[in-house]
Amino acid sequence: MLTIDKAGNRIETISEKVTVNKVNAGDIDIIEPNWDDDGNVSIEIKTDNPKINIEYKINDGEWKEYTGSIEGLKNGDKITVRPNNNGETGEEQTFEIKDEIEPQVNITSKNKDTSKITVEVKAEDNESGMADEITYTYYIKKTGEADSNYKEDGNNTTGTYTFKGLNQGTGYDIKVVVDGDKAGNKGEAVLGNQSTSTLPGGEERSTSGAIVFGKVNWSNEKASIEVSTNTAYKMQYQVNGTGADGWKEVSLVEDEGERRRSITGLNHADTVNVRLTDGTNYGDIVKTTIKDTINPTKAEINLSTTVAIFWSTNMGKWISKCNIKHNSKWIYNTI
Repeated sequence: MLTIDKAGNRIETISEKVTVNKVNAGDIDIIEPNWDDDGNVSIEIKTDNPKINIEYKINDGEWKEYTGSIEGLKNGDKITVRPNNNGETGEEQTFEIKDEIEPQVNITSKNKDTSKITVEVKAEDNESGMADEITYTYYIKKTGEADSNYKEDGNNTTGTYTFKGLNQGTGYDIKVVVDGDKAGNKGEAVLGNQSTSTLPGGEERSTSGAIVFGKVNWSNEKASIEVSTNTAYKMQYQVNGTGADGWKEVSLVEDEGERRRSITGLNHADTVNVRLTDGTNYGDIVKTTIKDTINPTKAEINLSTTVAIFWSTNMGKWISKCNIKHNSKWIYNTI
């Protein structure tokens, strides 16, 4: 500062520079957002410098003094904070409320069969919440195969799905991808080693349960045999062979908890081969051989006889004359 007195003397005085120290916004941080069940968010702002007064604004709103937890925020909201030192504000720092956590997915299986596996999927999101419309995509591979072998089998919006056309007695891994939560995050889960069951059957005649042969009946030199099952599977049969193209489907009739049908037009020594099928897989063959074990009916001839004996003068000896009646007719024989 330059000072001039009345005599024209000049005096220069240098005073110390006064500096207002601004607070770095890097000293301010936001505690992890807290999400409620409705997708609302609350946050708290923290600083390691207790002398800092903090201001904040939500999106393009007005600046407010921070006094405690900020409530009612939504995914995508932007919170801008800055220090305020007696009206002198520091640099601003902006935080975005962002749900980057994928939904939690849970898979359960039910109604496993020889060629089918049904799964139910539930997805939850503890942050922004699940979207109003959720798409479930279903993948499957055989257990033990590489993850690259997963193949998409279908998708829906229900969370319940049935894989069909599977091999019997085989383990499968199932993966479901869920899209998604309100923030657009996808979730997924894997249910491993889900095995299909095996169709019942066997190489010899079954006496109970899966396939049962009944009694052989004969009429007009042809035999018939009843075959039944207590399962819900379809039944196929073939006579004297097991070739791939020779199988015929049996149309079964429900009868007191069993499904049965007679196979007709059979001959002695025919072998009837029967198996169960689910439309994709086939059970082991059950077989029986048609045998005629009934003895022939005895032929009977009823004879009525009258014997007359007399002396022949011409022949000089006794003559025996037997009148035999067969089928109501007399036959005469002279002895």
